[in-house]
Amino acid sequence: MRFHSQVRGNTQTPAGRRGVASVQLRCCAALLALALAGCGDNAHGGSDAGPAGPDELIALAPGPDIGLAFAGNVELRVLDTDFRHQPVADTEVRFSITVDPERPTDGPAGSILSAPAAITDQAGIARVTLTAGRQRTRFLVSASAEGALPTTFQVAVSEEGFAALEVRPRYTGVRAEADFARVRVHLYDDQTCGKLLAGAGPPPSFYPPRTVLHFGELVGYANLLPRMPYAVLARGEDSVGNTRAQGCVDLLGRELPPGRRIEVPVPARDRRVALDGELVLDSALELGAMSDAVAAADAPWRVLAGCASGPGQLLVDAVLAELPAGAVRDALTARRGDLPSGTPGAAACRGATAPAAVGGGPSLEARALVLMTETAGAAATRVSGLDVELAALVSRLELVSRLIAQPLGEGRAQASHTLELARLRLGGATHEVVLAETARPMLAADEVAIELTLNSAGETATLAPHGFSLRWGQLVASALGELSLGTRMLPRSARPLAVALVDEAGMGATRGCAALDAGLCTLAGQPAGCIALACPAARVGLGVRLQGSFDALDGSGADLMLSGTVPVGDDDGDGRADALGTPALPGLWTATVAPVVAPATVVPGSFTSR
Repeated sequence: MRFHSQVRGNTQTPAGRRGVASVQLRCCAALLALALAGCGDNAHGGSDAGPAGPDELIALAPGPDIGLAFAGNVELRVLDTDFRHQPVADTEVRFSITVDPERPTDGPAGSILSAPAAITDQAGIARVTLTAGRQRTRFLVSASAEGALPTTFQVAVSEEGFAALEVRPRYTGVRAEADFARVRVHLYDDQTCGKLLAGAGPPPSFYPPRTVLHFGELVGYANLLPRMPYAVLARGEDSVGNTRAQGCVDLLGRELPPGRRIEVPVPARDRRVALDGELVLDSALELGAMSDAVAAADAPWRVLAGCASGPGQLLVDAVLAELPAGAVRDALTARRGDLPSGTPGAAACRGATAPAAVGGGPSLEARALVLMTETAGAAATRVSGLDVELAALVSRLELVSRLIAQPLGEGRAQASHTLELARLRLGGATHEVVLAETARPMLAADEVAIELTLNSAGETATLAPHGFSLRWGQLVASALGELSLGTRMLPRSARPLAVALVDEAGMGATRGCAALDAGLCTLAGQPAGCIALACPAARVGLGVRLQGSFDALDGSGADLMLSGTVPVGDDDGDGRADALGTPALPGLWTATVAPVVAPATVVPGSFTSR
């Protein structure tokens, strides 16, 4: 079994590192290959062999772990193979003893190499002899060649013999086997498991890491210095090298007397992801379940923009609400258009014709509409479609919030969650409100409990219920003002709009309440001035009715409660969450919206982090 730990070096092989005879032989071989190409595929795969890669140096027997007695010697043999795994002759392989400046007690201590370099023979093998000194030590011998992946020998020198380990990593978690692309084993004699498991990643070691494909496979270490403490760390990695499971075993030294070989099972548990730090959340709440509450609240706007005589109908409603009981009120009421059969709703549209009992003709609403639209470009001529746009605005709400979490131990965290921005959309247009610049009293929820669970699909965070002052109606009002009223060159809020609707009514040169009084009182057979006192108050009342649509969607206190679950991502493998949810698998909110006009309603939502 080959264990590879080296980093890939230069992937091109300069011709200059080969001997002259090698160059000549290879030129002849290339010409021969060209001559034979028309006869079929060549021995190395012809044109289908794929791109050439670097050579690879392989430590041969006695293997990468070498133990020498004092003054003992051994022949180090290195095989050079090309990207087709064929031996490469006439290659210069350089050998050197590596001294770790952080380990001054290690080093050759009198050990020497017979030569600094050797040329590979026809079998691709380069040989040098290593002779040990007379001091207990350990060191690395590195073998390298230009354009080739290097290799190393771990050398121990001892007069009392050596110990050996067989490490068997064993997975004890809940992830799927397909989550692991490889298992790496790290051996240390200067670390403890407590330090290794607490760190962000494995630190460098004298012993390069060794890799197998699956948990359960043995990883062997021969010729270790005996009676020394060791720590064995096993890590299961995904396809991009992130640690998904790990485990560690401390050996105190007494388990490894000279001549002893022991098997060390290393149970690897799932590496849990800690929620630690700051994440920005993008959330969307789907508010379709609030349709009943919206219908009760936005009736005035549906009358205003959706009924044939809508502006007039709303105005007459407001005028009659201000008139005292008596002849004038009765006469005006008698000229109202009929409502649809059945129980009328708040948004029911009245007809344009007065009842036959009063002689028919235009209804009071129809006459009011004529007066309110008499002037070209008057406000009442520009309200069509507001009801449709308002319905679109209340269907979905987007929120941007900030989550700052701190871990409380494995599987638990605590966070502060702050609403920062609300966004409503109308077609391709967007309305945004920076919530911190408003007077909402509860924009931050502190000490939000978070539980983390792990299953075969990965880590999931569950956020406990917590509340905010959403004031949904205020958001809708400002969005309608910018995206609908403003684009029609109308006043951007309900009360100024009501003033414009009344004041821009006209009859000849007469405007506002005077024109409405003359037209409506005459139609109802009442003397001039019959609504002179009621009309200004009705203008205020009309604004109150329109604004009330938004006020009814607001709540008091915490009118938005959130709780949710979300997949936790650790893309860089450092054990700390760097993502919550993905576009393909977002987090899911359970949101409760509590307006004043309806019971609290649960709506679905989704969120991801950035």
